[in-house]
Amino acid sequence: MTQDEVVNRCPIALHKDTELEGALNLQSLQNISQQFQLTITPIFSNTISIVHPKESIFIFTFWENDPGQFHCVRFAGQNSSNIYVMNPQNNLNIEEHNLITFSKWVQLGIKINR
Repeated sequence: MTQDEVVNRCPIALHKDTELEGALNLQSLQNISQQFQLTITPIFSNTISIVHPKESIFIFTFWENDPGQFHCVRFAGQNSSNIYVMNPQNNLNIEEHNLITFSKWVQLGIKINR
């Protein structure tokens, strides 16, 4: 399923035909989870892992710990010193961030099961 198909099924929640089209936020999660029959679970641990191919992890955060930059990124992996996230504001590129610095940013992780 493409992002366009997802946006078309949830046009209001995903801001169809606006500058923010496709932007995921906490308010839209309930609508999206109902449309796609997803299970959404908050993550309350600093250790993040994906154990099944139908799982995704999204992290809502104040980017660079700035409350003016509420942001959602997709978890792409981590090792002992870095976390890797797919950042939609960076052309969907994978970014590397120091794990200690990233963990200090205010954040909420959610696991989505399809």
